[in-house]
Order: sequence, then C-alpha cells, then structure tokens
Amino acid sequence: MNDDYVHFNNNIFYIEENIPGPDDNSLEFKFLLNNYNSQLESYCRCENVCSYPKCECLKRSGGNNYVVEHGELPKLKIDSKEKQNLILECNKQCTCSYQCGNRLVQLGPLKGLMIKKCDIVQKGFGLFTNVFVRNGSFICEYIGELLTKDQAFKRYHHNKTNKEMNYIFRLIEHCGTEVIETFYDPSKFGNIGRYINHSCEPNSQILPVRYDMPIPKLAIFACEDIKSGSEITYNYSLNSNTKYSELIDRKQCFCKTLSCKGYMPYDEI
Repeated sequence: MNDDYVHFNNNIFYIEENIPGPDDNSLEFKFLLNNYNSQLESYCRCENVCSYPKCECLKRSGGNNYVVEHGELPKLKIDSKEKQNLILECNKQCTCSYQCGNRLVQLGPLKGLMIKKCDIVQKGFGLFTNVFVRNGSFICEYIGELLTKDQAFKRYHHNKTNKEMNYIFRLIEHCGTEVIETFYDPSKFGNIGRYINHSCEPNSQILPVRYDMPIPKLAIFACEDIKSGSEITYNYSLNSNTKYSELIDRKQCFCKTLSCKGYMPYDEI
C-alpha cells in the first residue's frame, strides 16, 4: 500500500490498515482477533491479468468488480453499487500481478487529497481533492480500530456523555440468515477517511471490500465525477435501519443541500 498522508493533530496516530482494539478478554474479542489473523481461503492462479470467469476471485464476486481503461487505475463498475455483490479483490496468495485489474483498494488512497477547514464553520475539517476524480474512482478507506459490539457501545456512550465527536462506524452485512456486524473507530487511530463529512447529497459512497482477511475494508468510491477543489462527502446512513431524528441530543446536519434532512443519521448500537 502506498499512503503518504499524515494527520495535522499529533494526538491521532496515522495507520494504513485497520488494527484490533484493546483486548478485553471477551469471547467476542477472541473471535475478532482470530478473523483478523486469518487468511481468505480463496485465491486465483491467473497469470498477470485476471478475467472473468477464469479468475476464482472474480467468480466469487459474481463478475468483474472494476473496469480497466488503458493507462488508468481500475474503476468501480457502475452496476456493482446497484447489486451490492461481494467485492473480493485478489490477495497475496494469488499468482496474478498487481496490475491484474482486480487490485485497487489495496494499492492505497488517491493522490491529491487534502485536509482543510470547511467554509461552513460548524462542519470543522473536511477532506478535499485538488484533482479531478472520475465516477467510480477509489478515493480512500475508512480505517480505524476494530472493536467488539460491547466496546463500541461503551465508547459511543462515553462520547455522548462527554460531548466528544463520535467516529464509530457500524457495518451490517447479511449472509443468508446470518447478520454480520463490524465496528470501526478512527478517533485515535485512523487515516484520512476520518475527515470525510456527511452529506444528504454525497459525491461518494462506502462499500465493503475484502482481500487477504475475512474482515472487510471500508472502501470509499466516487459515485459521480468530482471537480478539483471539491469536498469529498458520503451519506452516513449506509445501513437500512439508520434513523433521522429531531430529538434534542441529535446532531444537526450542515450539508446545506436541497435534500438536507436537517439532522445527522444515526444507528442505535
């Protein structure tokens, strides 16, 4: 991975990969750590470039994940976000090259991103691009500590009680009858993805992407062409049970878009 970005705040540790949170000696943490240290069993035996249906990784993904254009990095297939298929990139066990066409998130974030204060003061800092970003381009990951549900619950209520910023992201996935929850917290350990603000009319989206380990990466892709100088945003309501509330303890939304709901979405952990 090639990631040259840094935090402007020395109290936040910059990390390029998700890391396990503190060991609380629970069975849930042991399960989390086991997944973190596990390797995906599936891998391909392609030579150089991967193609569907020959590539085992693409077969498990249900087709090509990315579109490859000459001289450019791969871009998310537009229909990938519609059908929400598993996005499985080739991994370190695969025999293909790093230019196989099915490796993108693992190559690192987009060049030309910058952290700066937003024009709307209440939003604080945001992530901006000083280059044109094409629809489907990978921007960066949302990286942080991997927590158990109990740890996430305690941190969420600690943040709420102490009026601290909450960065915890809960990913909910459905596999048959099984519901898989993964919790990410970049409040103290994270990357540039932690600075991306919410918008009710976002220009990017988060999708889970897997390679190497079973725990998914939270990959942020452009969902439209983004002009140079624009702020990168996504809608925090990734999960279907996300609520919008006007309760007094809800955070006001300052995206200022025409479809703004007025308040930030939230999930009850």
